[in-house]
Amino acid sequence: MAQNRKPISLFGYASLAGADGARPAMLAGYRRVWDVAMDNSLDLPTYKHYLDPGTGKRPQVFVAFLNLRADSECTVNGALLEVDGARLEALDLRERNYKRVELPSMQVYSGTDEARRRFAIGAQAGNVVIAAEYHEAVTESFRRLGEQELATFEASTDPPPCPIVDLRRIDPMGSESEIVG
Repeated sequence: MAQNRKPISLFGYASLAGADGARPAMLAGYRRVWDVAMDNSLDLPTYKHYLDPGTGKRPQVFVAFLNLRADSECTVNGALLEVDGARLEALDLRERNYKRVELPSMQVYSGTDEARRRFAIGAQAGNVVIAAEYHEAVTESFRRLGEQELATFEASTDPPPCPIVDLRRIDPMGSESEIVG
């Protein structure tokens, strides 16, 4: 049962960096990139989707998120979280565009092949966007870690390759802050 799992150290490099109890950390050999997406046109049970706050309609777009890409020349900053039991199960459900990968001293969520494929499809079609709320939450997570952490985040993250748009997140599983906070 998950409640009996030994706590793991989980490296958060985007919105998870702002979770309660997170402490600053570095991960060598990676660069932060925008190359994972969900298809907002699909209804997936218990999974979030986005609405246009102006129209209240669900835009037919791919919504992009951050990921890590191997790059021996780079180091990314983030935060380590000690996670076990129900919290780990909740994160695994929330991070359905990612798989948990074991590294020597920690685990990290890495974008699935399917999520990266969705991003590529959306980018080619010109209908991939970044939700402004997500972009701001990630930026604020690093700002809370300190101005130097924010500067390091900006230096180790590729610029957004698509528009940042105002979208309202609808999450049937509860808000992100309830899961990570």
